[in-house]
Amino acid sequence: MEATHTAALAALSARRFASFAEAADAALAGLSAAVPGTVVLARFDPDGETCRVTDLRGAPIQGLERGVSLRVSSPGIWLDPELLTAAGIRSSLVSPLELHDGNVVGLVCAFDQNTGAYLEDHRVLVNVASRILAYEWQAVRAQAELRHLREEARDGGKTDAETGLFDRDAFAEVLDREWRLAKRSTVQSYLVACRVVVAGTANGAGSPMATLGMKDAAEVLAGVARTTDHVGRVGTSTLAAVLVGCHGAEGAEAFVARLRHAVARATQGRPFSVEIGCSYRDIKLFDSAAEALANTEDASISAPTPAPAPAPAPAAPQSGA
Repeated sequence: MEATHTAALAALSARRFASFAEAADAALAGLSAAVPGTVVLARFDPDGETCRVTDLRGAPIQGLERGVSLRVSSPGIWLDPELLTAAGIRSSLVSPLELHDGNVVGLVCAFDQNTGAYLEDHRVLVNVASRILAYEWQAVRAQAELRHLREEARDGGKTDAETGLFDRDAFAEVLDREWRLAKRSTVQSYLVACRVVVAGTANGAGSPMATLGMKDAAEVLAGVARTTDHVGRVGTSTLAAVLVGCHGAEGAEAFVARLRHAVARATQGRPFSVEIGCSYRDIKLFDSAAEALANTEDASISAPTPAPAPAPAPAAPQSGA
């Protein structure tokens, strides 16, 4: 595989994308640098009989542009061969965006007006790009469904509007319940407080970028937590989690490490960085849940907020012998 092909694969797989649009932009940019002709992303119309070009890169082909509808053929062939021939396309690669449920929502294509333009390496690149975009599409759909379920389950007055997590009062209630259980049993539960610092925001807390950074951190926190844990927003810039049945300080430290790593990955590509200052405490060491929360919050204010480690620079391609 040539160096340009390897670089294209690295660009597609090196990071998490903040949106499907960002993933599509990176995929087409990587493909256009390594695959001849024109690379196209097309989305199926609701009727399933046509797909519409949403983006394209590379050498222009007359009549092929954003918004154009392509007639769909049978699965496996996907596009009408007569349509391609009429457009002067003599070489093509087509790979479907197939979701986990078998539903095909779009196509990634490469078109060239020269015969025999594509090699097996080009086919591999197009297939990898389609699989990555299918995964990103699935993730966006899953997040939308999750938000919908959270909104349906939302108890009025107990959920933070920006993050969808428990607000301070609701979190204090579940913390008090877990504190009482910890006091009466041998189950060890830890409270983690996380101060969220969004670097690069000109207007500080409450600015649009700071709000977006807090939403990113809250979404990651909800994903890192186990089903037995409880998470909430307890302050303007503070999130918290009750780790039920935590394996001591080592378990809490491992949770914090996972959280920081996941936040760094989730916010890669944002025009800001999100830094997390965390503290944790064994809740049964306090005389009340309120005392545990206040103590842990105070400690998070002075906790260090290490910036996410920069991504390693890609290795320079080596020239062949």
